[in-house]
Amino acid sequence: GNWADALVLASCGGPDLWQVVQTRFFASETAQRPYLNIVSAVIRSQLSDLATSPDIATKWSETLAIFSTYGASEEFPQLCVALGESLEEAGDPASATLCYMCALNLDHTVRFWKSQLAEASRQKGEG
Repeated sequence: GNWADALVLASCGGPDLWQVVQTRFFASETAQRPYLNIVSAVIRSQLSDLATSPDIATKWSETLAIFSTYGASEEFPQLCVALGESLEEAGDPASATLCYMCALNLDHTVRFWKSQLAEASRQKGEG
């Protein structure tokens, strides 16, 4: 369909129509234009959806930048923790720790540092 016309007409039809057309637009076009996932999350204030993206291991720094740019101050720490948890699950604790530091989450950060220290000590004892 002609999305430009639909979006212009929907903008004159009130918030309910605008929401319906916007939802259909993103559903229809995101497969061809993956960046629309980000646009949709920003517009709908659903940035937390980005923290659980399947390709988070390769796109985490961009996601952190999006959180920093578009996230509300009060939600930024929670977004960073969610991103950190996703990175831990993906097997990237170092990047996760950076997210925890951004969230000012000392418990998660220190836990990683302790594990790194223990690993270094273990390796030194073996070497």
